Amino acid sequence: MKHRFTRLLAWLYACLMLASGAHSQTLTPALQSRLQAVLDSFQHHYVGGMAVALQTSDGTRWHGETGYAARNVDAQNNLLPGGTPFTVDTLSHLYSITKTFTATLILELAEEGKFSLDDSAGTYLDLRAINDQLSGAVTLRQLLAHRSGFSDYVAETNFQVAIAAQPSRFWQPEEALTYAKKTYEVGVRYLYSSTNYTILGLIAEQVTGQSAADLYRSRYFEPLGLVHTYYATTEAIGGRGYLAAPHDNLSPLNLVFRYTQQPTYPDTITNISRLPFTGVVSAAYMAGGIVSSVDDLLTWGASLYSGQVTSRAVLDTMLQSIPIADSADAVGRRMGYGIISDERINRGNAYFVGHGGTSPGYRALLQYAPAEQLTMAVLANDGGVDAFAVGRRLYEVLYGVPTAAEELRADLGQLTAVPNPATDQLRFSFTLPHRMPVSLVLYDARGAQVRVLYEGETQAAQVQLAVQALPAGIYVSRLQTPEGGLMRRVVVQ
Repeated sequence: MKHRFTRLLAWLYACLMLASGAHSQTLTPALQSRLQAVLDSFQHHYVGGMAVALQTSDGTRWHGETGYAARNVDAQNNLLPGGTPFTVDTLSHLYSITKTFTATLILELAEEGKFSLDDSAGTYLDLRAINDQLSGAVTLRQLLAHRSGFSDYVAETNFQVAIAAQPSRFWQPEEALTYAKKTYEVGVRYLYSSTNYTILGLIAEQVTGQSAADLYRSRYFEPLGLVHTYYATTEAIGGRGYLAAPHDNLSPLNLVFRYTQQPTYPDTITNISRLPFTGVVSAAYMAGGIVSSVDDLLTWGASLYSGQVTSRAVLDTMLQSIPIADSADAVGRRMGYGIISDERINRGNAYFVGHGGTSPGYRALLQYAPAEQLTMAVLANDGGVDAFAVGRRLYEVLYGVPTAAEELRADLGQLTAVPNPATDQLRFSFTLPHRMPVSLVLYDARGAQVRVLYEGETQAAQVQLAVQALPAGIYVSRLQTPEGGLMRRVVVQ
């Protein structure tokens, strides 16, 4: 009788999970305390600080903060105790998360007939005149997808030295592009590069006759009420808030600093705000020039991935642009239009799309989990912060899903989907450690439920799905039991 009652409770639990979409989460006070403890545990390793914001499927938000927005330093830039606290209102650089704005803009301009994504960049911009290694034959679509073959000028050593030698110089985007190189033939392979989005930005400004700041502000910042967000390449901070100071180890550049009679820095992470950031921010342009607060960033992400900020066609194009599994680069990134599926957070049972931002002194992360309809934003002002590790740990605590530990995942069971990609039939198979209530649900890349594939009580099952009627693209299958969940990304061609 006791066992039957326990099984009934488990069954009711599974039914409730299914009825609520199998991905909702209640942010109880105890859970919020655990999330804050995650941030505090990371802060032991960092000099600066960070703020995090989460939004669950029902629109509930949680914010956390820890550490310092600006650490105290002495005249030699050595750390001193204390500083200004990092709060949820602190502003920080987004850097490459800016690409999510720029990609949305480019897709909207294509939808409005300003150009076709299959137009060559040379139609609008004489790339050879800027840099004879940049082919004008590259299409806008290839630039969006990081398939230009152009190197990332930001990563070129001679560019970094030039920035360090003249940190107060304002760089025009065309000047930054002169440092890029041809690495591969156009369209041959994926190669992440800010060069692509700088070219797209120049084209966007040219075809609209508007500045980047006006385009971002009129289309996104103002309609969404992002009052703490601005385009730092050309806009001043004004009264939008307090900008966190950068913290990083710049000692490898001390030779350049000495030669140009600038302050030098100790061989450790410290407050580097004595270094002017005009060069870094101006060169970031439309590939990385936006500054925001963590709540504004969360609003942008939640609005973008829920389809509130752009047309459904634009959002679907963006979400479906992430390529199939065997196209990952060396660090596990699968690059779409302004978004990335990244193995640094997609481990085990987690599947996210989004973008990160990295530059001297700052780290940023914006991620969306379609199956859970969870949006996550992380802002930090410490070059040592692994924002992906922070995001993974928060996800683990929030959903009780062991994303990082293989041995723990084995305890939950196994879920497979073959063939993947699929063109005709897709077979799902799952095995659980014992008989229990279970549901298997398929979601599209927007997080909308597509189909309940299985609902019942079992230890193992196989389910066939005819995929011919499904639109081609990326889907997420989620297996939910009272003991946890498993997910698999599937591709329909």
